[in-house]
Amino acid sequence: MAAVGASVAQGHEDYLVSRARSCIKTDPYAAKAWLITARSLFPQSFTIQFEAYSMEKNAGHIQEAAKLLQEMLETFYGEHTLISEVQSISEALQSENMDANTVLHKDLFDALPPSMQHQMLLRVAEQKQDTLDQCKTMLLILKRFPDMVGKHGVKLIETLLSAEKHAHFHTPINCYRKYLVHDVLPLIIKSQTETRTKQLYKWLQKSIEFYVSYISQAQSPDGSGGLSSPGQELLSPTKKMSVSFSAGGMKRMPCIQGLTDKDGHISKPWDSLSQLLEMSAPSLGWCEEGFFKKSSKESQWQDLLLTYHKSQQSDFSTWHKQVLYCSMLLLLQCVHEYQGRMDPGLFAGVPMGPQQPLVLIEGFKSGDEEQPVGPKHKKPKMDTSIPVIHASNNIVNSSAVIQNFMTSIKCWELLHSDSLEKEFKKLCSHIKTENWPWLKSFEADMLLYQGHFREAVSLLQNQKLSLRPGAQSRTDVQMACCYFSTSNLSKCCEMALNVLSTIPQSSQSHSTPVAPPQCSARGRWLHLLPCTDAEILPYCIQLLLACFKEKAFSASQDDMSLGHMIVLMQYDWPKHEALFLQALSKIKKQGSFTYNLFFNYVINIDILEEFAFLKSKDGGKTNLDILPTSIKLLAQQRTVTRGVHKGVKEDFRGAMEKQVARAGEHLGDVIWQFLTNEREFLQQNLL
Repeated sequence: MAAVGASVAQGHEDYLVSRARSCIKTDPYAAKAWLITARSLFPQSFTIQFEAYSMEKNAGHIQEAAKLLQEMLETFYGEHTLISEVQSISEALQSENMDANTVLHKDLFDALPPSMQHQMLLRVAEQKQDTLDQCKTMLLILKRFPDMVGKHGVKLIETLLSAEKHAHFHTPINCYRKYLVHDVLPLIIKSQTETRTKQLYKWLQKSIEFYVSYISQAQSPDGSGGLSSPGQELLSPTKKMSVSFSAGGMKRMPCIQGLTDKDGHISKPWDSLSQLLEMSAPSLGWCEEGFFKKSSKESQWQDLLLTYHKSQQSDFSTWHKQVLYCSMLLLLQCVHEYQGRMDPGLFAGVPMGPQQPLVLIEGFKSGDEEQPVGPKHKKPKMDTSIPVIHASNNIVNSSAVIQNFMTSIKCWELLHSDSLEKEFKKLCSHIKTENWPWLKSFEADMLLYQGHFREAVSLLQNQKLSLRPGAQSRTDVQMACCYFSTSNLSKCCEMALNVLSTIPQSSQSHSTPVAPPQCSARGRWLHLLPCTDAEILPYCIQLLLACFKEKAFSASQDDMSLGHMIVLMQYDWPKHEALFLQALSKIKKQGSFTYNLFFNYVINIDILEEFAFLKSKDGGKTNLDILPTSIKLLAQQRTVTRGVHKGVKEDFRGAMEKQVARAGEHLGDVIWQFLTNEREFLQQNLL
């Protein structure tokens, strides 16, 4: 009988609802009357209650609909239809769309009492099966109800950390870490929620690792920075990242793994990280000096130095932490900007443009000796004084590159001071700096700058195992100058020749060579050069010239080194004329000179004239064995019918005439052929 009664009641409910629906379009007041009657007769009927809510909602009666919604939330929350409606309201609150339905749901939510809003969203979060979806709803609660941050914030961070751990990401750039450090943590710090200092430092370490990893994401091999485009809905954490382009010739950073395009980008990551540290300062007991308010990196460095000196005169340990974290922030920012300019293709999200990679290398002393800075065999003591960096005129805004480099070195040295080094190494371990190869590239440049050439070579050799395409020549030219500075001439030659075989030849290779600038000041100095053949080829030739000079002017006679040196002297003639005259003087003193590659590669008129004079009576009739091997064999076959000396003389004159005819050839091409074709001989000569 009870079942029959329930069935009859349900039939009556359905009848009243159907009558109300039939009147909505023709007589809305009659429809409302039918539902009022229905609610009076069946006050516990969810169907009638939800129908009344839907009618008020569709009519745009926000207050009436909100009141009915509140009553249902208090009485019928377990109903599936109501749960679906509440989830739709929650999704509208997280949407940036302004369509009519979304606006209506937002207005309905705003019309509810705050306590009911909070309770409703908590229930929505509890219903979520997906951890990320649940965290997004909890984040919405924290933003809507700041007074609830203390109650829910720390628990939400623990949930995100646990979810990230169990998702087994291979990178900190993931959806859970992004919500933790970029969305939740700032709310917790702003609310001054009581947290343990150790716990806050742990969160800051997570933040530094995330932001710096996000900023320093590598370009993909095709230069696009990404692999696929995200959908409109929330992505699975296993989905790949994508990249998009923004106005102004800038690439946007790849979308964070597991998020939509809207949520997966951070517009100013460095600013976000700085603000996070600044907000944390009071909770950590840092002195409020104004490091974060400084507009320039030099001002920040001066402020850091002041705080460091104060910390040295005090037992206030929190100041040491402040110096540690602020120095690390400034170091990473300067190194990132420096490396981004040294290798424009290194990071995703950098300005798009035709900028060339740059390279920092040991400089050459000025003067006729053309000797790179480095140890002589008789004077092994090296000059490791602080060098000056001279930039090529072809580098745009080179002062900013140098300033970032110098500030990075100062921060690095500060962090390696006795009072900070141990903590710095711990921090590096926590934020996993070993995963940032660009930091190692800076370290190699710094070692070269400091004159620690052997350490620099060791670091560069390790880097070569995982070099990005196109970076080979930069590493090789740095290794070449380091090997020369440690008197390893054979390896220097090998690396210099590697550079010439890997660096692409441009149309500029046929223009006037761009010689590295010279410096008349005493002490060391470094070049900052674009990594192009027009700039690097002259440097490598000077380096090779210096290597062969070391051997050619040694006590023993080494005509092969002297010959190689004479070929290279042609480049950028008459720059090396004084050195050539020294070579002629040595040949005269020896009384003989053997170099059978002479007529293959020597085409400079001045040099040819000098050698012709050496062969003449007035020049001392120096014994010059410089004819190609093929001509010498022919000469030997003619000795039966002709005098040896007469035949050689005619062969020499003929070879000279042919060389004069070649004087119009492009010297850059001749030198390039020499270095390419005779690579094996060049290397063997320096063993």
